[in-house]
Amino acid sequence: MDTQPDLFTGAQLRDRGIAAAERDRTLVVQAVDTAIRTAAHAMPDGFTAEDVRGLLGRYVRDLDDVGKVIGGRMRAAATSGLIWTNGRTVTAKRADAHARRMLVWELRPAVLEVVA
Repeated sequence: MDTQPDLFTGAQLRDRGIAAAERDRTLVVQAVDTAIRTAAHAMPDGFTAEDVRGLLGRYVRDLDDVGKVIGGRMRAAATSGLIWTNGRTVTAKRADAHARRMLVWELRPAVLEVVA
């Protein structure tokens, strides 16, 4: 940990700390995005946020707010058209999820068929 040796280096230390935190958060978002893409392509019958969490490394998976990051990035992937859900749900398997219902997501097909 850096210490402030004098009154003139505090701003530099603050800026380095902020940059490190932003860099780490960017890496977490990138890891979650990669896990979402992997799950979408590897699980054709659908996947949940729990499946995405399972694909993350321990460092990312064990972060306190990773569930919020996963939820936000899943919504971003849906908004961008990568994944979609028809509303189907399954019961969560993790004990700390308390058996709540989770949306099942799927890779959005490249071309949607129009039925007249």
